[in-house]
Amino acid sequence: MATFSCKKCRRRLCCETDLELHQQCSSDGGVPAFGWHKNYGEGSTKECSSLFLAEPMEWMDHAQISEYEGRVVCPNARCGAKLGSWNW
Repeated sequence: MATFSCKKCRRRLCCETDLELHQQCSSDGGVPAFGWHKNYGEGSTKECSSLFLAEPMEWMDHAQISEYEGRVVCPNARCGAKLGSWNW
């Protein structure tokens, strides 16, 4: 089973079973819900880099989750690297 860790400090964040399946981006225009930055164009071999969590993780700041958008940062107090973002 695959696990996902912070690139900077290597703290374990989640595992493959915590992810929600989604339609993968394709080289013929990508998923329409994503903007141009996720559309890699014709003949592209890049894979979709988006990951979607089925539920918020315990280490996430639950006070910020109630907002409409925000950043996901590493829970390691000495690291704090940006891991991603959300937008409801």
